[in-house]
Amino acid sequence: YLIRPEIADDYLEIILSTKNKNTKLIYYVMDFHFLRLERQFEFTNNPLTYEESKRLKYIEYTIFEKVDSILTISSEELKFLNKNFNHKKSILIPTFIYKQSLPLSPNQDLKFRNGLLFVGGFSHIPNLDGINYFLNNSWDIVKNKIPSITLHIVGSNVPDTLYKFAQKDKMIFIYENLSDIELFNLYDNVRITIAPIRYGAG
Repeated sequence: YLIRPEIADDYLEIILSTKNKNTKLIYYVMDFHFLRLERQFEFTNNPLTYEESKRLKYIEYTIFEKVDSILTISSEELKFLNKNFNHKKSILIPTFIYKQSLPLSPNQDLKFRNGLLFVGGFSHIPNLDGINYFLNNSWDIVKNKIPSITLHIVGSNVPDTLYKFAQKDKMIFIYENLSDIELFNLYDNVRITIAPIRYGAG
C-alpha cells in the first residue's frame, strides 16, 4: 500500500523486486499532484511550478502503470484513470465514513449557530492561498453585511501572516492543534463552513 507520489517513487522498485508474485500493490491517490500544480500555475504563472508539475506527472504516471490497483476519492479522477489507465483496476472510495446519518449534530436550528469556519493544514499551499484570497477579497464584504459575524480558522502550521491578520480583527479566531472533540464542537456551533480553494485536485 503506497501513498504520495514522491514517497511511492522512492520505494516502488524495492517493493516490486521483493514482493511475492501473489501480493497486490495498491496506490492511494490523495490527489493528482501534477494536476494541482498545473492549476496552480494558471494562477501564479511561475515557471518553477510548471516544471514541477511535469516532473510529478511523469512520476505519477509511472506509479499508475506499475501498481495493481489505484484508489481515489474523486469521481473526476476516477473517470481520468478509467480513460487513460483502463487496463488498471481503479476504485472510488469516500473520504469519510460516518456511522450515523447527516446532520451529525442535534444543534440543527440555525438561529443558535453563528460564524464561519475554515479548516485546513497550511503546509498545503492551496489552503493558504484560499484563506488569503477569502480574507483579502470577501471577508470585508461579509462583515459589512453581517457586522457580528465571526470567522474561525483551524489548521496546523498557521503562518504569522494569518496571526497578524487576526490581531487586527477581533472577529477572527485562529486555532492550532485542536482535539477531535474541540473541532467537533466548532462544527457544531458555526453556521457555515467555507472552502475558498482556487486550485487543487482530488
